[in-house]
Amino acid sequence: MKKVIKLVVLVIVVIFVIMVVKDISKNPIQKKETSSEEIPVILDADAYSRISSEQLIELLGEPKSTEDWNNENSKGTFQMQLYTYDLDGMYTEFILYEDAVVKIRCFATEPWEIKKDFDNVFKMFNITIKDSARKVVDTGITYKFSPVSDTVAEFEVYNFDSEKHTFDSVYITYNLNYFDDPN
Repeated sequence: MKKVIKLVVLVIVVIFVIMVVKDISKNPIQKKETSSEEIPVILDADAYSRISSEQLIELLGEPKSTEDWNNENSKGTFQMQLYTYDLDGMYTEFILYEDAVVKIRCFATEPWEIKKDFDNVFKMFNITIKDSARKVVDTGITYKFSPVSDTVAEFEVYNFDSEKHTFDSVYITYNLNYFDDPN
């Protein structure tokens, strides 16, 4: 009889715990509010970090155009390839060196709006910044950050309108070895 009572008590406790867990998961206060706070991702920068031309084409299809050019700077001359795409709401240039994406330049067809804080611009490109990230250029219109994350060496924002909180161009550099810093 004692075993039966213990079993019944155990079953009641288990049922109670299950009901409490289900009730908590249904409670809207416990759920994360995302609908009004969600930041739209324009481009997932990490997805293109140093990928090959084959991987780029797998992700985006054939480019609108390709171009070979020599990038000359203080570090030497580098044979680059430029793959251009018309993506949703932007014209994008992927710069490859030795068959790896080393830089992306994104140009909005309509200015992008930063929701709330300027730091949300990183979220718009799915970049999680490191504590070591520093703003190295701030003209009020142009901003450059470096180093940025484990995959992004430099992130530049161009044509920032402080009144409208909009911008229209972004450069994402994965490998700085092939580009001079004009500043």
